Amino acid sequence: MIEDVRQLASILESSHPDPYIKGGGKIAFHRRLHELMLSIPQDGIEKDEFQKLLSPFVAAVGDGHTRIHVEYKQGKKQPGGIPLYFSIIGKSLYVSKVVERKHQDLMGSLLVSVENVGFKELSDRVGKLRGTDNEYGKLTLLAGEKFLWYESPLAELLPEWRKGDITVELKLPNGKIKNISFSIPFELNEPLIGVQSLIELPSTKNCEFAYDFLDEKRKTAILKVDGMGGFRENFELVGLDGEFSLNGARYFYQRYNEEDPPDDKPALINGIPSATETFKSLVTQMKRHGTETLMIDIRENGGGNSALVNILTYYLYGIDSLISLQTKRSGFEIIKYSDLYFDQVEDAKKGTNHIGIELGNRDYWFEELYELDRFEYSNIQKVHDEFYEKMPTFYDEYKSKTYSNFYLPKNIIVLCSAKTYSSGYTMMKVLNELGATVIGAPSSQNENAPGWILNFELKNSETRGWVACKYYASFSDRIVDEVYQVDNELTYDKLKEYNFDPNSEILFALDLLNDEPAE
Repeated sequence: MIEDVRQLASILESSHPDPYIKGGGKIAFHRRLHELMLSIPQDGIEKDEFQKLLSPFVAAVGDGHTRIHVEYKQGKKQPGGIPLYFSIIGKSLYVSKVVERKHQDLMGSLLVSVENVGFKELSDRVGKLRGTDNEYGKLTLLAGEKFLWYESPLAELLPEWRKGDITVELKLPNGKIKNISFSIPFELNEPLIGVQSLIELPSTKNCEFAYDFLDEKRKTAILKVDGMGGFRENFELVGLDGEFSLNGARYFYQRYNEEDPPDDKPALINGIPSATETFKSLVTQMKRHGTETLMIDIRENGGGNSALVNILTYYLYGIDSLISLQTKRSGFEIIKYSDLYFDQVEDAKKGTNHIGIELGNRDYWFEELYELDRFEYSNIQKVHDEFYEKMPTFYDEYKSKTYSNFYLPKNIIVLCSAKTYSSGYTMMKVLNELGATVIGAPSSQNENAPGWILNFELKNSETRGWVACKYYASFSDRIVDEVYQVDNELTYDKLKEYNFDPNSEILFALDLLNDEPAE
């Protein structure tokens, strides 16, 4: 275990762009390292307990992309945590679903405390168990099927809880405070009970992205993008040589086709849904019907490959807008080179010689220092051509320019939430910089923060995790306290006005559109 702890520290120090800055500096980092090693029992502990021991050390890096994958023992039918499903509103949690009908009067209630531990303390505690970028990141760990839902993580969050019954304090929609005790564990035999939405969304059961129209005249379209990893062009780009990408391709093939994936790799990739084909169909349909508004729903989008953003930008805004995103950007990236980076990033070493300086393990690559000429239009166009050539499904369309800026509705609205993260966040920011309106809640992703993950596995315990290897510097005027601000934030009062509809952001957007003065 000591050997694994030292390996973990070495991975963080060699691969992460700055594992010290959020945790008090290098000496503080190594003090925590020594405290961690001293805390290991002489006679050892179980693997899952060892993973829990490592998590606070990694969380202190203060980065949502860097984490230990703790294998909690948890059951779907008997979760063992609080029998209330919490969702995020503002910087709070509210009851959006219940297990039993007798608790329906709790719908819409705000969480005040659990076992007399206040909500602010719960939020602070969870941030010490899993790294986050900001307060919204802590909310994502408490909401849904996370730390409050399952027994094992809840017990880690609340060591004073003695299992059995649990007391929850809520603020009801009428403003009254209610304390209620729940018997633990509970059986989950029926679907959770929630508010039936007035909006019917396109299904993403088989594919991460799908579109539909919200009205019979097809004046308002909605594109739902729940992730950015399960599209054909992604696997054309990254290849299937690594175990991680191959398993991902198999998963998305099976999810889409509902059958076992083939062994033949070209057939495997071609059986994964294409962003190129889906977005081409979307703009064609919108142009045919004169669609006035496109809502892009990325409320559940935790990230993946941001190449999907570029493909969508091509169809809506055109090739020139892809180029302008590079020439007029509000920031740049810094890469931390490491042996782990070179192992996992194809052809990474090809671009490490800059102005006669060969960069290697533990060196940094400063985009704005070494590649200023890259931001000239002709050079960017060349870089783009080389990049898209690696995605044959999109490349033929890209070179033909047939559907470049094919149709841009009058209104582009991005629906964002705290769960919008990583490349999902990039999608929100890019579209906003191109003129889209952002509605919902700020992302749990910070500006001026690390990102872009590498996978690692510790030698002895086989504990797995992620480590960020890039730093994204930004100078956008939309940033307040490192958080990218939305144009129109959904408040608790608005949510209550919409009867806690799970798609209140859409109802809010439609109301805002209706309030616009006629041209």
